[in-house]
Amino acid sequence: MIYLAQSDTTAGLLSQDKARLNALKGRAKDKPCVITVASLCVLNGFARVPKAHKALVRRAKKTSFIYPNGLCLRCVKDARHAKFLASFEGGWAYSTSANEHGKDFDINWAKSVADEILDADILSQGKGSAIFKLGKKSIKKIRSILLGILDFCCFFNIGILEFRHNCKKVGLISPTFCFYL
Repeated sequence: MIYLAQSDTTAGLLSQDKARLNALKGRAKDKPCVITVASLCVLNGFARVPKAHKALVRRAKKTSFIYPNGLCLRCVKDARHAKFLASFEGGWAYSTSANEHGKDFDINWAKSVADEILDADILSQGKGSAIFKLGKKSIKKIRSILLGILDFCCFFNIGILEFRHNCKKVGLISPTFCFYL
């Protein structure tokens, strides 16, 4: 079953059948998809969050993380969308943008491929989620919608000093660079 719904980021196709989602979009069947989860409890069933990044993952909004086991997961904070995800068995679904591979959003195409349409009156194209790859202590930007350090701090709802402290602690930036923050 393929659902067309307004997710927390953009209009998306959701299903627990990754191969069918990839086939509809015209891309390789084994191409990874973001797994959206309804809660942190469900997320913990898929991947172990590295200790250094637990607070970051807990506070993150509209952000997907690739965990050390290779899975890409996003915990949805939007109550309406999280409630929809909770209705799936296990509280999760594969999620992908509602457009053909390599093409722009087309509402007519999206409606034609979906088995069920939710939120038909509010479907809109938005920015996709930021994606970061987490290591035990490192973090690598894969896809970002952020503009800079100040935006990063606002996005994750942390202060500059907390950001600076955490970056120094995990070795992301040098103490000299921290002086300028």
